Amino acid sequence: LLCKKCCSRFLLLPREIYPHDDPQRLCTDCYKKISIISFEKKLEAGGIAEGPTLLLIHDACYNRAAWHIQMDILSKQFRVIALDLPGHGSRLDEDLTLKSALEAVQDAITNHVPEKKALVMGMGFGGYVAMVYAGQYPEHCTGLILCGAAFNSPGEQTFYDMRTALYKMLPGQALSGVMSSMEVDGTKEPNLMVSLRYLMRAGFHYDQWPKVQKILKTTDFVMHLRSYDGKVLFVNGERDKRSDEKALLASANDSVLQVILGGDHLMYWDEKQYPELHKFVVQFATTLDLLPSFDDHEGTESLESLLGDLSV
Repeated sequence: LLCKKCCSRFLLLPREIYPHDDPQRLCTDCYKKISIISFEKKLEAGGIAEGPTLLLIHDACYNRAAWHIQMDILSKQFRVIALDLPGHGSRLDEDLTLKSALEAVQDAITNHVPEKKALVMGMGFGGYVAMVYAGQYPEHCTGLILCGAAFNSPGEQTFYDMRTALYKMLPGQALSGVMSSMEVDGTKEPNLMVSLRYLMRAGFHYDQWPKVQKILKTTDFVMHLRSYDGKVLFVNGERDKRSDEKALLASANDSVLQVILGGDHLMYWDEKQYPELHKFVVQFATTLDLLPSFDDHEGTESLESLLGDLSV
């Protein structure tokens, strides 16, 4: 609390230190001490050791903790790995570029997956990284799942520019207040608060947004997606930004679209939405023969029970 040199990283302090729900800006040393993620490792792995590998790539400005619900639920079917992108989480001291992001994904698959292949799933910015990775390294992808990654058309660049200007112009304390409003005060749904508190205890990386924007503005994702011959599942929230959805669907060689009715960009944290997301993931994996179809199970649980309730 007495940091002399604050950074642009924010997290929710333990309640015994600060009994409120707004993230605070800390110096890097304090951030590493207080964040709930381990900085000794660059990814989390769990689930069924002999199961197919599901690799999770988080959205911009978050870290691998963003997938904590999926790490719990989908570990019933997969060996699940959630990595940190450069500039985020345990890699916060690394420079974020498209090249370094692809290297982080390649490191996870080649050094932590025995079969050197994974079902790659990305959310938002992580979905765009996954598109490029699949286009460049198709031999390491058993399939591709893109969630909330359908809004990189030129018409969205104004949104990116405004967000970048906001991050650059506001002083730290003012930015903390704005981010608190965006992350907490703007979300009144009680079912989201448990997930968001967990995510805020891991921390945010708003300082990375200008680098994220540069990647989004200078990369031809349609071209990379067109280079991938494998199957692609798009999962979008009905109310999320979807301006590029048709172009991306058309560029994929073998794709299917699933829309979460009433859903938005918080599909993997909102208990009203993530059961549908998880169902789509498992169903897609059965079409890839990574998992047996549920008609093949004898005396086992239904899909709904296998993906049952989560107590966070």
